[in-house]
Amino acid sequence: MTDTSPKISVILADDHGIVREGLKLILQQNAGIKIVAEACNGLEAVGLVNLHQPDVLVCDISMPVMNGIEVARALSQHQSKTNVLFLTMQDKEEYIMEAMQVGAIGFLPKGTVSEELVKAIQAVARGKEYFSESVYSKAFRALRLLNQKTEIRLTPRETEVLQLLSKGLSTKMIAEKLVVSEYTVSNHRANLLRKLSANNVAELMSKAQELGLL
Repeated sequence: MTDTSPKISVILADDHGIVREGLKLILQQNAGIKIVAEACNGLEAVGLVNLHQPDVLVCDISMPVMNGIEVARALSQHQSKTNVLFLTMQDKEEYIMEAMQVGAIGFLPKGTVSEELVKAIQAVARGKEYFSESVYSKAFRALRLLNQKTEIRLTPRETEVLQLLSKGLSTKMIAEKLVVSEYTVSNHRANLLRKLSANNVAELMSKAQELGLL
Protein backbone atom coordinates (compact mmCIF):
# COMPACT_ATOMS: atom_id res chain seq x y z
CA MET A 1 0.00 0.00 0.00
CA THR A 2 1.42 3.40 -1.01
CA ASP A 3 1.97 6.00 1.71
CA THR A 4 0.13 9.14 0.60
CA SER A 5 0.87 11.21 3.71
CA PRO A 6 2.63 14.52 2.96
CA LYS A 7 6.39 14.60 3.26
CA ILE A 8 8.20 16.86 5.70
CA SER A 9 9.85 19.60 3.65
CA VAL A 10 13.33 20.56 4.84
CA ILE A 11 15.95 23.17 3.99
CA LEU A 12 19.56 22.51 4.98
CA ALA A 13 21.73 25.49 5.93
CA ASP A 14 25.43 24.94 6.56
CA ASP A 15 28.47 26.65 5.08
CA HIS A 16 30.30 23.34 4.69
CA GLY A 17 29.26 21.51 1.53
CA ILE A 18 30.49 18.18 2.81
CA VAL A 19 28.19 18.49 5.84
CA ARG A 20 25.20 19.22 3.62
CA GLU A 21 26.04 16.25 1.42
CA GLY A 22 26.25 14.00 4.48
CA LEU A 23 22.92 15.25 5.77
CA LYS A 24 21.30 14.68 2.38
CA LEU A 25 22.56 11.09 2.27
CA ILE A 26 21.05 10.47 5.70
CA LEU A 27 17.72 12.19 5.14
CA GLN A 28 17.11 10.93 1.60
CA GLN A 29 16.91 7.43 3.06
CA ASN A 30 13.73 8.47 4.86
CA ALA A 31 10.73 8.44 2.54
CA GLY A 32 8.86 10.89 4.76
CA ILE A 33 11.38 13.71 4.37
CA LYS A 34 11.98 15.87 1.31
CA ILE A 35 14.91 18.28 0.99
CA VAL A 36 13.67 21.26 -0.99
CA ALA A 37 16.75 23.52 -0.92
CA GLU A 38 20.23 24.10 0.52
CA ALA A 39 21.89 27.28 1.79
CA CYS A 40 25.57 27.98 2.36
CA ASN A 41 25.08 31.13 4.46
CA GLY A 42 22.48 32.66 6.73
CA LEU A 43 21.18 35.30 4.33
CA GLU A 44 20.61 32.67 1.66
CA ALA A 45 18.81 30.51 4.22
CA VAL A 46 16.35 33.30 5.05
CA GLY A 47 15.65 33.89 1.35
CA LEU A 48 15.08 30.20 0.65
CA VAL A 49 12.80 29.80 3.65
CA ASN A 50 10.72 32.76 2.48
CA LEU A 51 10.56 31.23 -0.99
CA HIS A 52 9.77 27.60 -0.12
CA GLN A 53 8.12 27.89 3.31
CA PRO A 54 9.43 24.48 4.43
CA ASP A 55 8.30 22.68 7.55
CA VAL A 56 11.81 22.66 9.03
CA LEU A 57 15.05 24.57 8.63
CA VAL A 58 18.02 22.47 9.76
CA CYS A 59 20.58 25.15 10.47
CA ASP A 60 24.12 25.56 11.77
CA ILE A 61 24.89 28.46 14.11
CA SER A 62 28.32 29.40 12.74
CA MET A 63 27.67 30.65 9.21
CA PRO A 64 28.88 33.62 7.15
CA VAL A 65 26.85 36.75 6.32
CA MET A 66 24.21 35.91 8.96
CA ASN A 67 24.77 33.37 11.70
CA GLY A 68 22.10 30.86 12.68
CA ILE A 69 20.90 32.88 15.67
CA GLU A 70 20.32 35.88 13.39
CA VAL A 71 18.50 33.66 10.91
CA ALA A 72 16.14 32.31 13.57
CA ARG A 73 15.54 35.82 14.90
CA ALA A 74 14.72 37.12 11.41
CA LEU A 75 12.29 34.27 10.76
CA SER A 76 10.62 34.81 14.12
CA GLN A 77 10.23 38.53 13.49
CA HIS A 78 8.57 37.78 10.14
CA GLN A 79 6.32 35.20 11.84
CA SER A 80 7.56 32.43 9.58
CA LYS A 81 5.76 29.09 9.97
CA THR A 82 9.05 27.26 9.40
CA ASN A 83 10.40 25.70 12.59
CA VAL A 84 14.13 25.92 13.24
CA LEU A 85 16.26 22.96 14.29
CA PHE A 86 19.87 23.80 15.09
CA LEU A 87 22.50 21.18 14.26
CA THR A 88 25.76 22.65 15.42
CA MET A 89 29.10 22.33 17.16
CA GLN A 90 28.22 25.47 19.15
CA ASP A 91 26.43 23.71 21.99
CA LYS A 92 27.62 25.82 24.92
CA GLU A 93 25.00 27.02 27.39
CA GLU A 94 24.94 30.59 26.11
CA TYR A 95 24.21 29.44 22.55
CA ILE A 96 21.46 27.10 23.71
CA MET A 97 19.78 29.85 25.73
CA GLU A 98 20.08 32.34 22.88
CA ALA A 99 18.67 29.81 20.42
CA MET A 100 15.64 29.30 22.65
CA GLN A 101 15.17 33.05 23.02
CA VAL A 102 15.02 33.58 19.24
CA GLY A 103 12.41 30.88 18.73
CA ALA A 104 14.32 27.72 17.77
CA ILE A 105 12.50 24.65 19.06
CA GLY A 106 15.13 22.04 18.29
CA PHE A 107 18.82 21.78 19.14
CA LEU A 108 21.23 18.95 18.39
CA PRO A 109 25.03 18.79 18.57
CA LYS A 110 26.85 17.73 15.43
CA GLY A 111 27.81 14.12 15.83
CA THR A 112 24.21 13.17 16.62
CA VAL A 113 23.32 9.74 15.25
CA SER A 114 21.14 9.71 12.12
CA GLU A 115 18.17 8.11 13.89
CA GLU A 116 17.97 10.96 16.40
CA LEU A 117 18.29 13.57 13.65
CA VAL A 118 15.30 12.09 11.82
CA LYS A 119 13.36 11.87 15.08
CA ALA A 120 14.15 15.52 15.83
CA ILE A 121 13.04 16.68 12.37
CA GLN A 122 9.78 14.77 12.72
CA ALA A 123 9.12 16.34 16.13
CA VAL A 124 10.07 19.87 15.11
CA ALA A 125 7.91 19.61 11.97
CA ARG A 126 4.93 19.04 14.27
CA GLY A 127 5.87 22.07 16.36
CA LYS A 128 7.22 19.95 19.20
CA GLU A 129 10.41 20.91 21.03
CA TYR A 130 13.32 18.54 20.62
CA PHE A 131 16.61 18.85 22.49
CA SER A 132 19.20 16.11 22.76
CA GLU A 133 19.85 14.83 26.27
CA SER A 134 23.18 16.65 26.54
CA VAL A 135 21.66 19.92 25.29
CA TYR A 136 18.69 19.60 27.64
CA SER A 137 21.05 19.16 30.60
CA LYS A 138 22.99 22.27 29.63
CA ALA A 139 19.80 24.27 29.10
CA PHE A 140 18.48 23.21 32.49
CA ARG A 141 21.74 24.21 34.14
CA ALA A 142 21.74 27.57 32.34
CA LEU A 143 18.16 28.27 33.43
CA ARG A 144 19.01 27.36 37.02
CA LEU A 145 21.99 29.71 37.02
CA LEU A 146 19.90 32.45 35.43
CA ASN A 147 17.29 32.06 38.16
CA GLN A 148 19.99 32.17 40.83
CA LYS A 149 21.49 35.29 39.32
CA THR A 150 18.06 36.94 39.16
CA GLU A 151 17.49 36.16 42.83
CA ILE A 152 20.81 37.70 43.90
CA ARG A 153 20.65 41.43 44.42
CA LEU A 154 23.99 43.12 45.06
CA THR A 155 24.26 46.75 46.05
CA PRO A 156 26.59 48.96 43.98
CA ARG A 157 29.09 48.96 46.85
CA GLU A 158 28.95 45.18 47.19
CA THR A 159 29.63 44.90 43.47
CA GLU A 160 32.66 47.16 43.86
CA VAL A 161 33.98 45.09 46.76
CA LEU A 162 33.41 41.87 44.81
CA GLN A 163 35.37 43.19 41.84
CA LEU A 164 38.24 44.35 44.06
CA LEU A 165 38.32 41.02 45.86
CA SER A 166 38.58 39.30 42.48
CA LYS A 167 41.74 41.33 41.84
CA GLY A 168 43.32 39.94 45.01
CA LEU A 169 43.09 43.09 47.12
CA SER A 170 43.06 42.70 50.90
CA THR A 171 40.45 44.18 53.20
CA LYS A 172 42.83 46.99 54.12
CA MET A 173 43.64 47.77 50.48
CA ILE A 174 39.96 47.80 49.53
CA ALA A 175 39.16 50.10 52.46
CA GLU A 176 41.88 52.53 51.36
CA LYS A 177 40.75 52.44 47.74
CA LEU A 178 37.08 53.05 48.59
CA VAL A 179 37.91 55.46 51.43
CA VAL A 180 35.91 53.51 53.99
CA SER A 181 36.79 51.63 57.16
CA GLU A 182 38.04 48.06 57.18
CA TYR A 183 35.00 47.23 59.31
CA THR A 184 32.71 48.43 56.49
CA VAL A 185 34.57 46.33 53.94
CA SER A 186 34.37 43.29 56.21
CA ASN A 187 30.61 43.77 56.46
CA HIS A 188 30.28 43.94 52.68
CA ARG A 189 32.38 40.81 52.31
CA ALA A 190 30.24 38.99 54.88
CA ASN A 191 27.10 40.01 52.99
CA LEU A 192 28.60 38.76 49.73
CA LEU A 193 29.48 35.40 51.29
CA ARG A 194 25.93 35.09 52.63
CA LYS A 195 24.19 36.10 49.41
CA LEU A 196 26.22 33.71 47.26
CA SER A 197 26.20 30.94 49.88
CA ALA A 198 30.00 30.83 49.90
CA ASN A 199 32.21 29.74 52.80
CA ASN A 200 35.33 31.69 51.86
CA VAL A 201 36.64 34.19 49.32
CA ALA A 202 37.89 31.50 46.93
CA GLU A 203 34.44 29.92 46.83
CA LEU A 204 32.90 33.38 46.52
CA MET A 205 35.00 34.10 43.42
CA SER A 206 34.10 30.75 41.87
CA LYS A 207 30.36 31.24 42.38
CA ALA A 208 30.47 34.88 41.24
CA GLN A 209 32.25 33.78 38.05
CA GLU A 210 29.76 30.97 37.47
CA LEU A 211 26.82 33.34 37.86
CA GLY A 212 28.34 35.96 35.57
CA LEU A 213 28.71 38.54 38.34
CA LEU A 214 32.34 39.20 37.43
